[in-house]
Amino acid sequence: MPQIEVSIIKPVRNGGKYIKNAILSLEKQAYPGKDMIIDDFSEDNTLDVRLELSRDQPWITIIKLGNKTGPIGARNLGIKNSKGSYIAFLDADDIWLPGKLKEQVSFMRDNGYVFTFTDYKCATYNQEKLVDLFLDLLQSVGVYTT
Repeated sequence: MPQIEVSIIKPVRNGGKYIKNAILSLEKQAYPGKDMIIDDFSEDNTLDVRLELSRDQPWITIIKLGNKTGPIGARNLGIKNSKGSYIAFLDADDIWLPGKLKEQVSFMRDNGYVFTFTDYKCATYNQEKLVDLFLDLLQSVGVYTT
């Protein structure tokens, strides 16, 4: 098993609707990582979705909280359980483009940075045309499924 380079911490509460696409985007990273899904006491189908996905993904660890702590509490628990040289956060309703993680870690190493963050694109339901175009792009690279 390769050394864990990046611990990816994914706090989620009632994110069953989104979490599958977030995990699919991680599969496209081609970078040694360990995904920790911290379930912040979800009351929807998040448990079913994450169990289904984690069966075939040994790099996914699921930690279910016994009570609601909020995203900060879930992230802090993820940090305490991380094993990677780097830590990355990916919310359950977010997705990464292929190669994002490798590019960011390379940038950090090349420049001697210990902390970086990246820009983001926002797609909302009020901008349906933008959302459709963005989802088409993500489907074309295999990161999104309907």
